Amino acid sequence: ILMESMSNHYFELHSKELNLLGDLNDILPELYYFKNGLSSFNGTIYSLENLLVNTPKGIISQSPYFDTSFSSSISKPFKEQGYETYFITGAHLSWRNTDKFIKKQGFDIIKGSSHIKQKFPNTEDFAWGTHDGYLFDYIKDQLQQSPAKPKMVFSLTVSNHTPYEIPTHYKPYPIKIDAIKNLLRVDEKMAFANFYSHQYSASQLAKFIKDIKNSPLGENTIIVATGDHNIRQVFEYDDENSFLKRSVPILFYIPEKYKPAFFDSSVMASHKDIFPTIFNLSLSNQKYIYSGDNLFKKSPNYRFAINEYNFMADSIGVISYENGSPAYYTWKDKNKRKLSLDNIQNPHAQFMLNKMKAFSALQTIQIYTDIEKSK
Repeated sequence: ILMESMSNHYFELHSKELNLLGDLNDILPELYYFKNGLSSFNGTIYSLENLLVNTPKGIISQSPYFDTSFSSSISKPFKEQGYETYFITGAHLSWRNTDKFIKKQGFDIIKGSSHIKQKFPNTEDFAWGTHDGYLFDYIKDQLQQSPAKPKMVFSLTVSNHTPYEIPTHYKPYPIKIDAIKNLLRVDEKMAFANFYSHQYSASQLAKFIKDIKNSPLGENTIIVATGDHNIRQVFEYDDENSFLKRSVPILFYIPEKYKPAFFDSSVMASHKDIFPTIFNLSLSNQKYIYSGDNLFKKSPNYRFAINEYNFMADSIGVISYENGSPAYYTWKDKNKRKLSLDNIQNPHAQFMLNKMKAFSALQTIQIYTDIEKSK
């Protein structure tokens, strides 16, 4: 589930007074929460395409190559093992031509806001589509049909998006902003709207997880959720906080029989690692095109997180290549939140810079090779 603007910063700001998680806070201890996660990009369509086909280049869906079937599509490993593959979103399917692009990536069933409204006539929607609660109800309905057939559902939510409206029936938890009022870069009205919207979306995700867990589907359904990008309008982020500026939560609900033996919540992770982890949890000995690492594998291999293919973090620090010149930062604190500018000539900085360039080149070559083959 790709959650619109679900923010790791908001997870860390959450408190009883500044309630940004709603019902999700109660079930968070039951989930595998990777706390050092980065989104692949800082915009929805870019992160969506990256998760679907591991592309460092976008926007493919609105390019002449929208009808290319990419060998890196995350639906293919599931299709090869007999899964029915779904893309279900609360957005309008015509948004950025995504319906045509996604159809070419091997998804069997593609549904959007109009299908949800047909199923649930009392649905509340807004400028960007159908609110998250109705989307999750629709996904549950689809999962319950022919339950013996294995299914993979990729979902994109929309509620936590400007103009930050929430359904009239939702009763929010109170939010007090006194503790962070002086940090806001927007007026209080906008901040409150955003905070309640984030709380609503998080609560609907929690309800969905609980509903699945407590149903016959619960023992065989893995649920993974992450933000498509952080929210950037509400707070300023300086260089010291540049990791948090790009950080999103990565959450796994895993039934008892699939629970991993190893889990380190502090491991550096990003969108590139999500589907390799899912493949290893749910598919037996299935081959797939490399994009990242299995987060539940205890590995001595080098771990890193990457954002925009110009910002990379590891256990030592961050390399950033913005505005045409590289910068190197090291962690100031053990929780890996605050950064301090360091010497770009440091050997580890050069290692990270080369690693970032090589990773970007590897994925770019894969995408361009598929485009060339399709001509």
